[in-house]
Amino acid sequence: MSVEKEAIDLGEHRRRRGGAPPIDDPRPVITCRRGQLRRQIDEAEAALVKANDGLYRYGERLVHVEWDVIKVAGGDTSQRLASVRSHVVNIMMRLEGAARFEKWNVRNNDFVTCSCPEKVARGLLDLGSWKLPPLLGVVTAPTLRPDGSVIDK
Repeated sequence: MSVEKEAIDLGEHRRRRGGAPPIDDPRPVITCRRGQLRRQIDEAEAALVKANDGLYRYGERLVHVEWDVIKVAGGDTSQRLASVRSHVVNIMMRLEGAARFEKWNVRNNDFVTCSCPEKVARGLLDLGSWKLPPLLGVVTAPTLRPDGSVIDK
């Protein structure tokens, strides 16, 4: 059997077993192996930075910005933008959008796609120092900068 045929057969085998990524999947692959948690966390953080999906560092926590419903005078409700602390499940969902996780499957004798391990998300949350962009605050009305220019977006 030729080398090309062997490579095609292996690729077909991985597709049938669910181990190979779709050809057009641009997400980086993070392989989950024992004893390599720090590497997995670093790769996960890099994937989040690259994805730029609205996760920020704010002091000693990771946050995202979302609309929040609040009660106002007279019993009515209104909406406001708020920075919300990101928790484990939120981080896991964001990581799965930013990267594809793989683990070794003995039965298939190959790597297969898996969910983001909770320990990777928890480890990322517990770092305390991130490469994600900082969030200084959330404003919903035009605001003056110290130099006199206006923030309107």
